[in-house]
Amino acid sequence: LDVALGLHVHVDGTRISAPMLQNILCCYVAFEPLVEEFVGAPFRGDQKWYKSNRISVMGSGTLAAAFQRIRACDSMACVQAVGNPPRAVQGSHDRAHTLRRYHKLNILINDTHRHGRKTVEFRQYGPSKDPQEVQAWIAFCVAFVARASALRCDDFPAFGFEELFSRVIRDEALRGWFRGARERFAEPRVRFLPGNGPAEPSRCDPFRRW
Repeated sequence: LDVALGLHVHVDGTRISAPMLQNILCCYVAFEPLVEEFVGAPFRGDQKWYKSNRISVMGSGTLAAAFQRIRACDSMACVQAVGNPPRAVQGSHDRAHTLRRYHKLNILINDTHRHGRKTVEFRQYGPSKDPQEVQAWIAFCVAFVARASALRCDDFPAFGFEELFSRVIRDEALRGWFRGARERFAEPRVRFLPGNGPAEPSRCDPFRRW
């Protein structure tokens, strides 16, 4: 399995309105660092393919200011510009538009150039051959969009593991699965990347099979 690949999950977005997308983006920006803890930092080389939405929205500012930026939007296009901002590409408007979707959470719902459907796309997960792992991540993504779209996560008092699974995901089986994954990711492992020899000790996903 090529480590440059990623497990991209597309969740139906045909019924998502601008306020719902605001809610989803606020929740994702709030919980993005936590999600990284239990999906593991992807070992896919250049991270230009899955940029951080949190950094794009927040920059060097505060999380509260990031929420304000998102809530200040009054249209779908504005929310998308905040969460998936354009990147400057000299002499190529189309290329700049394409690069917008290369975030961990791609909220360009109307961008149907590849699959013809309106979706919210999760791009941060690495490749896997494990059916249970794949099913767990797909279920998480579907639950996140369904629940977060109706929540104001920016009003939460904290953004920890329990808040994510008790208030957003609300699935005990997924809570147990990702608690275990999070604990395993915390263990330093030695990674051997194809063609590169021994890698430095890193947070390695024990579920994946290269």
